[in-house]
Amino acid sequence: MADQDDDVPTTQPTTESLRWLLEGVNAVDEASATMPEPAAPQERHETYCQVYVYNANAALAARQAGYAPGSARQQGHRLLRKPGVAARIAEIREGLAQEGCRSTATLLGKLENIYNRALEAGHYIAAARTVEIQSRLAGFMPSMRERMTVINQESEKSLENRDFGTKRMMT
Repeated sequence: MADQDDDVPTTQPTTESLRWLLEGVNAVDEASATMPEPAAPQERHETYCQVYVYNANAALAARQAGYAPGSARQQGHRLLRKPGVAARIAEIREGLAQEGCRSTATLLGKLENIYNRALEAGHYIAAARTVEIQSRLAGFMPSMRERMTVINQESEKSLENRDFGTKRMMT
């Protein structure tokens, strides 16, 4: 026992040693503030990212990730500002964009989700616009470009069929 007590220093820290220690702590704090977050977010962060990508609601995503309901709004906002979380959200979105735009059925399903959310929120113009886009995608309604092409062709035909008084000028 006496040997263990001999290993413990008995001197008080000096002002210089405290200053050196504080400078080291400040240097570590500054270095960690500028360092990016680890590539793989914590499990809670991953859940938050997944839910946020599908709902675009930071508070809901935070609650689903296990944060307290009373602080979910603040936690959700805080998480969105974290570089690692923002990067993971972008990564998930990019993967979904690559996977999700390969079939018409997938796109129609996404539009159906938007339509339902617009109706629930009372945004009837957005719901009507979504139906218009769905009908174009499904081939029931021509695109704006196709409609303009038809209008231009009809205009050209009607101009060709008019004589604009050229017969009168010839006589």
